[in-house]
Amino acid sequence: MPCYVVKTKRKTLGQLVDECKAAGLDMEEPKPHERDRVVDEGGGVVFMCGRESKAPHCYECQDFGDLLCDWPAGKGKTCDLPMCEDHAHDLGGDKHLCEVHFRMFPAAGAAKVNVWPPAKASAKKGEKKR
Repeated sequence: MPCYVVKTKRKTLGQLVDECKAAGLDMEEPKPHERDRVVDEGGGVVFMCGRESKAPHCYECQDFGDLLCDWPAGKGKTCDLPMCEDHAHDLGGDKHLCEVHFRMFPAAGAAKVNVWPPAKASAKKGEKKR
């Protein structure tokens, strides 16, 4: 039975219900006026034990990791290492990198992350496209 140590963040009731649903738990939808009520001010520590949840966990802190590393891994695939907002490096345009790939990023250049869909190879003069 896996256990995770998770630092709590400021959450509203609506955010909490959405996270539980993403983890595959049945939660009753709160009334619209209750969704914005703060249920956790954040800063605490929670130990989560039990059957493994379907939601991915951050590679660094084991918090829920709803962001994936967008570093190209070849053949149209990406690294996809799950990360939480605290450990993801946001590049803008819904692109995020893990710590390892963020350190490699300056040497590779900005074009390295936006490789999908790949550019079509231009046919040489005189060759027919297949």
